[in-house]
Amino acid sequence: MTQDGVLDNWDPLQKEEIEEEILSVAQKLQIRNILKSYTGWYDLFSELLQNALDAVDLRATSGDCPEDYIPQIWMTLDLKHNCVQITDNGIGMSLD
Repeated sequence: MTQDGVLDNWDPLQKEEIEEEILSVAQKLQIRNILKSYTGWYDLFSELLQNALDAVDLRATSGDCPEDYIPQIWMTLDLKHNCVQITDNGIGMSLD
C-alpha cells in the first residue's frame, strides 16, 4: 500500500504498530466510506426496516418464543421534523 509497507496488511485493532496520525487518517477514511455507502434517505430507512424484520424473525424462530407471540413492527413518520422511527417487538439487543 505504501513504499515503506507501513499499511500493508493493516489491522485497525493492532494500533501500537502504526503511528497515531496514520491511524487517525485511516479510521476517518473508513468512517467516510461507510457513510458514503448510504446514498440517500431510502438506504437508511431500508436498513432500519430490515433490522426490525430480522429481529422479529429471530424471536419467532427462537426456542424460547411464547406460543402467542405476534411479530409486530411500528413505524412513525414525522414529516414536520423530518424524522423516522421504527420499533419492533423482536429479539431485542444486549447491552454489549
